[in-house]
Amino acid sequence: MNKQKIFKEKEKNIILMNSPITMKDISIYKKNKNNIK
Repeated sequence: MNKQKIFKEKEKNIILMNSPITMKDISIYKKNKNNIK
């Protein structure tokens, strides 16, 4: 399960880098990043 979570985060990171980023996306991403620590 942990590996899946990490993979999903990497996938999300790639999606964020390849799409126009909104402030909402950034805040959600930061929250998720903090939760995974």
